[in-house]
Amino acid sequence: MIFNQFHFPHLKQEKAELFRVFGDGEQVRDFVFVEDIMQGLILLGTKAESQANAFNIGSGEKHSLRDIISVYETLLDTMIPVAYMEAYFLIHSGQL
Repeated sequence: MIFNQFHFPHLKQEKAELFRVFGDGEQVRDFVFVEDIMQGLILLGTKAESQANAFNIGSGEKHSLRDIISVYETLLDTMIPVAYMEAYFLIHSGQL
């Protein structure tokens, strides 16, 4: 999963906007730096033994969305307003 200014657009603004999380924020992902993924893809593309095989590129470390938000809050020394939303609500409210 990749995070950039599109995931936290409100961080560039003086007034923080609400950051919506689908679910309770305890979902875990393997967050990987984009350049690390590119190096892995380039390496796989140069090895004959990688042909016709499937590979997963990752760090092997799981972090929850709540963990990532907490890191941003610490780095920016500010609270990020978060709304934890149920997917059912979003589908039936037309917001998804």
